[in-house]
Amino acid sequence: MKLLFGIRTSGAVSLSVTTQAQLPDPPPSLMIKTAKSTQDTAVSCSNQTWATTLVPGDYVIYMPALGDSWFNGPVSFALGAPVTIVGLSSSQAPEAWTAATGTVDANPEDTKNPLPPPSTNVESALLFDATWLTSTLIQIQMNPSPDRSAPDELFATASTPTGSH
Repeated sequence: MKLLFGIRTSGAVSLSVTTQAQLPDPPPSLMIKTAKSTQDTAVSCSNQTWATTLVPGDYVIYMPALGDSWFNGPVSFALGAPVTIVGLSSSQAPEAWTAATGTVDANPEDTKNPLPPPSTNVESALLFDATWLTSTLIQIQMNPSPDRSAPDELFATASTPTGSH
C-alpha cells in the first residue's frame, strides 16, 4: 500500500495526488472509497498526477501499489480547500487534522499514512461519528484488494485517463 488516508469534506473539493518518482508502466490507480457506495472508484494517472473532484462526504483515499506497480519516492496531495484529513495512529485510533496539502513518505516509520500531520501549523480537527472512516481505513490496511467500479454521480467530475503517465 503506497497511500492510505481519509478525507471529510463539507463542500466540493478538487484532489490531486502527484509524484516526481519514476512510475511503472502502467502506473497504479488511485482508489477512492466513499460511504455512499459499496464499490471503489479508480482514478488513472496522467503526467505523474491523479486528479478528481470530490462532492461533500467522507472518503478513504488509497493506492494499492503492489508487486510491479510499486514505485519509490514521496507522494504529495493537494486539495482545493482545507478539509479534515484522517489517518490511523499506531494503535489504530483515528487522528484528524485540517489541511489542504500533505506528503506521504515523510514518516519513514509508515510510508502509506500522512502522519504525523504535514506541518506544525496544521489545525487539529475534532472528528465526530468517525466509525465508517476508521473501520474502512483498518479494512483497507488489512486487505488492499480494490473493487474498481462506482457510479460517476458520486464525483463532481469523472476522471478519465489522458495519458499513460
